[in-house]
Amino acid sequence: MNRIVNVCIIAGTLLAANSLGTTVATAAGSGAMVEEIDSAVSGVAAFDTLKAGQSIDLRPGKHAVVSYLDSCIRETISGGVVKIGQSQSDVEGGSVQRETLDCGVKPLVLTNTTQDQSATTVFRPLFDNLVKQVVADTHPFILADHANSLELKEMGKEDAPKSLTLHNGKLDLRQAGIQLQPGAIYKLTAGGRETYIKIAPDAQDNSPLLMRLVKL
Repeated sequence: MNRIVNVCIIAGTLLAANSLGTTVATAAGSGAMVEEIDSAVSGVAAFDTLKAGQSIDLRPGKHAVVSYLDSCIRETISGGVVKIGQSQSDVEGGSVQRETLDCGVKPLVLTNTTQDQSATTVFRPLFDNLVKQVVADTHPFILADHANSLELKEMGKEDAPKSLTLHNGKLDLRQAGIQLQPGAIYKLTAGGRETYIKIAPDAQDNSPLLMRLVKL
């Protein structure tokens, strides 16, 4: 009987969360982000966000990796003056290699396998219905430019949420040494917004920034 009551309570809570559209995360601001850059380049550091019109002066022999959050273009640039655009950079006096990554939000596709009724996964189908993004890496990069802190909660477990600090609205779980579990579902809350993500069962731990980006 207690188990049935608990299922009903959780189901009601999840339905309420789905109905509160104002609390569900919307994408953070568009633009580009510096994924890598040589330390000798002044004025720009790794994970800085860039807007169209900004420039980076790369001296000969210096390189940068710039990722565009909307177009999913990842650029590896050597030397020259880099002018940030809307979807890609204009590079003068240097070289650039571009690749387009599959970095769009990946919705969860429900299958019969989600109906596993073992004791540890009995509530997973309910949580699956809340998932907004499947992340292909065990170390997501969180972008929430309106917030200073983040709560991270693994669903289906009784552990208290982890409270984490955002630096300029960003948190790299790889740098923080926090690895999430493949197949697990997490609730992220920051600045009054929330979203649910699932770590892909075959998630890697060395993906490019665009493949592990979560925007709130």
